[in-house]
Amino acid sequence: MTNWKYTLEIKKDNNLQNLAKQIVEKLIEIPEKDYLEETIEEFNLFISDKDEDEERFDSILEDLYDWGDMHIHSANFKQRMCWIRFI
Repeated sequence: MTNWKYTLEIKKDNNLQNLAKQIVEKLIEIPEKDYLEETIEEFNLFISDKDEDEERFDSILEDLYDWGDMHIHSANFKQRMCWIRFI
C-alpha cells in the first residue's frame, strides 16, 4: 500500500475556473512548493483567462498529478508526494 505525504480533497465542480481556484487554495497550504510554484501560476493564469478551455485545464492537472505521484526519498520506499482526490 502506498503512503502519501499529503492529501488534497477537491470538491467536484463543473465550472473549471471555480475548480482551478479551489485547487490553488489547497496547493498554497502545502509547505513544499518548489515544484508547485509553476503549477500554481499556471492555474492562476487559467483562472484569469475566461477563454481557457478544458484541454488547457487537463494539461495543468496532469502536471499536478505528476507531482503528486513523485516518489519521496525516505526509509519508506513506497511513499509518494500527494493523493489528489475529487469528492
